[in-house]
Amino acid sequence: MNEKKSDDAKPLWLKQAPITIVGVLVLGIVGSTLYDLLVKPGLTSAGRQILDAITFGSVTLKNAAYSSAAIDPTPVTSLVLLQAALAVATLPAIGLVVQSIVKREIDVLKRMSNEENNLGNSEIKQRIELKQNQIAKKLRVLVWLFWLIFLPWISVVLVAFSVHNQSVLVWRAFNANMAILEPHVTREEVLALRAKYAQMETGDAYKAIQDEMSLLANERGAKLKSIQTW
Repeated sequence: MNEKKSDDAKPLWLKQAPITIVGVLVLGIVGSTLYDLLVKPGLTSAGRQILDAITFGSVTLKNAAYSSAAIDPTPVTSLVLLQAALAVATLPAIGLVVQSIVKREIDVLKRMSNEENNLGNSEIKQRIELKQNQIAKKLRVLVWLFWLIFLPWISVVLVAFSVHNQSVLVWRAFNANMAILEPHVTREEVLALRAKYAQMETGDAYKAIQDEMSLLANERGAKLKSIQTW
């Protein structure tokens, strides 16, 4: 009996924490799979269109991906993935807090209702109605606060993740094609291409480098990988 009472006394967030953790992990796996299949930059034309949509076609953000790719962007991946995980975990975490608040308010209402039934006091009835109005108002405020905080945050994280992912794709595409091209060109040509890549600041600069590499590959009988970037 005491065990049951002890379980009932546990906060709602503590009871639901294991379920939430499992849910976040499953959501992360499913989300990662869908991202790889549908949204990953360079994998599909839909991915590039989605990137344009979430960045409002910003040329500055697009160029930021290429300037970041000029240096090795792969060590930053773990930090970006952590940001994405935090964003995914935010929704259930906030949900638990709100549920705990609502449950506490409902418990107060139940106690007041029991008092009304026992005493038949009209004053208690008025207090219940007042409390119900307060709860409804508080919930509306919580909903608005949630969306005001969560939407900008998830938007920033999504854009940062997408731009960084594009940087990694550009970096890998360049190095893969350089590995193919190197046996067919002189050391000076390799150094010149790498120097141009290291100074790259825009998507147009990357395209010019790719065009030069394609020209050399065609002349020397090499076949480069065709990797579509943003």
